[in-house]
Amino acid sequence: MADRIVEVALGRLEEYPGDYDTYRKLKAERDRVRRKAYAEQREMIERTEEFIRRNIAGQKTKQARGRRKLLARLERVDAPEEDANDVTFRFEEQRASGERVLESKALVPGYPETGALLAPVTMLLRRGDRVALWGPNGCGKTTLLKTLARVLAPISGSVQFGTGVLVGYYDQEMADLSPGSTLLDAVMDLDPSMKEPEARDFLAIFDFRGDEVFQKIGTLSGGEKGRLSIARIVFGGANLLLLDEPTNHLDLDAREQLEDALTGFEGAIVFVSHDRWFVDRLATQVLEVKDGTATLHDGNYTDLVKRRVEGEKAERAATATAPKVPTLSDITHLTHGLQPKGRKDKAAERKRQKAGRRLEELEDEIARMEESIRGLDETLATPEVVREGGRVKAILAQKEHVKKELEARMGEWEELSLLFVEEPQETSA
Repeated sequence: MADRIVEVALGRLEEYPGDYDTYRKLKAERDRVRRKAYAEQREMIERTEEFIRRNIAGQKTKQARGRRKLLARLERVDAPEEDANDVTFRFEEQRASGERVLESKALVPGYPETGALLAPVTMLLRRGDRVALWGPNGCGKTTLLKTLARVLAPISGSVQFGTGVLVGYYDQEMADLSPGSTLLDAVMDLDPSMKEPEARDFLAIFDFRGDEVFQKIGTLSGGEKGRLSIARIVFGGANLLLLDEPTNHLDLDAREQLEDALTGFEGAIVFVSHDRWFVDRLATQVLEVKDGTATLHDGNYTDLVKRRVEGEKAERAATATAPKVPTLSDITHLTHGLQPKGRKDKAAERKRQKAGRRLEELEDEIARMEESIRGLDETLATPEVVREGGRVKAILAQKEHVKKELEARMGEWEELSLLFVEEPQETSA
């Protein structure tokens, strides 16, 4: 959605034109330029200081003093800083499960006080399957996942795990974390034989370093708790992951790391998410929870939408081809206000011809403007422009002007194109 991104990092705001992909490219280039500029200046400073040391009391004293003044006036390039978020992890199975990982038979999730939330769910999860639970808020996705994880008892039916299955369950409310415990406690409790240096090394993988490991869990942000919960699942070596909104509290870098880790995971996954990109990248099947039922579809979210659109088109086509018996109001509408053809038809035809010529002109103009915007985006990504704030502003202003012109041309094109929309043909009874 974005056409401009302002990053909040390292105590400052930095603006980037374009969408997220453009931001990533520009940020990488900006960081490269800064590292190079810093290294070149450090090298120049070291050479100059060495010259001053060797010549301040010799024959070139005047030159040495001049260079000392130069260094004193020199505007120093800040040392490049790395973003504090540096999360790298992967899910490794302690052991491989059997082919049949999880099977539910006529499973009815719900609560004793409120009753069943869904009709009986019967499904078989095999090794390597990645099933997304998809549906509106409050439809029962989280309750179903908790029932599959055996955190909740079913109203009726059963859940069975296959041979060698180790379950890793991520609760979006993170109820498994004790607010009064430290980060070290949260990891060392999983294995009493673990030594503190080992626990520290493990937590560092999830960007918990130094004295941070002694923080109370209750003082952590939502994103930090999310990373800690994922760390505990990774530590357990699960081969079946049941994840409830795992990306909710994570920043973009941590989300990308999580996506990469789950994509490379060889076990089975059942997860709840409202993130279409995440579902598209990860899911091999979608269990759609809707109107009190759960229906399994092959593919990801885009596949589900595509099939739904094709079904709606087929339904509309079938309705359109069905014979229609005209009513009295239909006949009145068709006959009301009929005017003789002739001069009016010729005037309308001339108007259409003129509009057709203008449409061709507009299409050429629109194509040129779109190409111009692409060229401006490419120019913005070049190192020479990134280093000059004035040029960036000028190019952004030019791009904004072209976009406004493009919007105006598109509006004119849409208005004229309505003249060429085919009207339904009248048929004689």
